[in-house]
Amino acid sequence: MPLFRIISDLDELLAEFQNGTPTSDATFNELRMTAARLGEIQRQLDIAHRKLMPAIAAAEMVIAHKHVDFSEAERILNDRFLMDEQCLTGVAGMDEEHRELIRIGNRVYLMAHAKYVDAAQIGAAVDELRSHTRAHFATEEMLMDKVQFPARDKHRTIHEKMLDYLDEMAVLAPGGPLIVAIKLEKFLGSWFIWHMQKDDTEMARYYLENAPKVNLAA
Repeated sequence: MPLFRIISDLDELLAEFQNGTPTSDATFNELRMTAARLGEIQRQLDIAHRKLMPAIAAAEMVIAHKHVDFSEAERILNDRFLMDEQCLTGVAGMDEEHRELIRIGNRVYLMAHAKYVDAAQIGAAVDELRSHTRAHFATEEMLMDKVQFPARDKHRTIHEKMLDYLDEMAVLAPGGPLIVAIKLEKFLGSWFIWHMQKDDTEMARYYLENAPKVNLAA
């Protein structure tokens, strides 16, 4: 339904209250439905705005400098990926490494939507992501082994698949930088939401509960 129609219907419903017209259950239901529609429109507008801003910023940089500095764009725009409470594990080293991975992920997001990325730029981002990811996974796997985390084999298998995917993106980057940026941004969204917020927090919880029982210096 067009936005102007929703607003028109809302005005009619609100007029019933202003004119002292007895309010029926149907009227309340209409108000609730209208509020839900407006909420969904707002959500879609927010998504569109977040996608549009990187493109505008990149275009402005190209006009001014004939080149996009994505590290500068990171400081200008709101982050696509956030280190919110759901991502916090309580293990300081893991959380710090997650912040770094999210920072790189936000740069990839800008590249995926800016349309001006070149092979060298996405290649550098993929290389940095691979390097930090390997180091981070090594940290996690060391912690899992220390406390004999029951699901460590499954967790390690997930890590291997993620690293394989990043290796694949590194091979594809020179010939299709924009496609790789788009693929990688979608992959990171799934990674940060499902693996970081679910698998990593579950592992960290077990680690924190069991670390005092083992000799971590061994």
